[in-house]
Amino acid sequence: MKKLLLLFLLISNLLNAQVLETFPSTSTLQEPSNFINFNNKMFYFARDASYEFALYATDGTTAENQIVKSLGFAFGSNLTDKNAFNDYKIIYKNKLYFNFSNTLYESDGTTAGTKIFMSSLLNAKYFKIFNDRLYFITVSGDYGAEIWSTDG
Repeated sequence: MKKLLLLFLLISNLLNAQVLETFPSTSTLQEPSNFINFNNKMFYFARDASYEFALYATDGTTAENQIVKSLGFAFGSNLTDKNAFNDYKIIYKNKLYFNFSNTLYESDGTTAGTKIFMSSLLNAKYFKIFNDRLYFITVSGDYGAEIWSTDG
């Protein structure tokens, strides 16, 4: 009886699943990565067939799977580094901070509210919050690896 109940629950869960996007496709997104829950939506990064990256968001329905902000082109971007991608984004003071192509962005989850926070940072990563400040490591041409901090 337990096996039958387990089978029923498994089948019912499978029937509730839906496809938001099919990867890869020449007409849709490719290489989705860096999923993070923020403001009742799931945000992630992906590129289109021309290799242009963007920040996307979904509320879990196909209709609401949409672009938040185009970020441009970057081959070898940190966002596609499958070994360390979680080190390149964080939620701090109700904003999403992320590194893309040597630029630190902040986003409130809207197109208008997604903007450059600081540019010319090489590999801003290892984001941590301590004593109500955001800390991260970056590399400068003059000094090498440095610890930076901001209060937002």
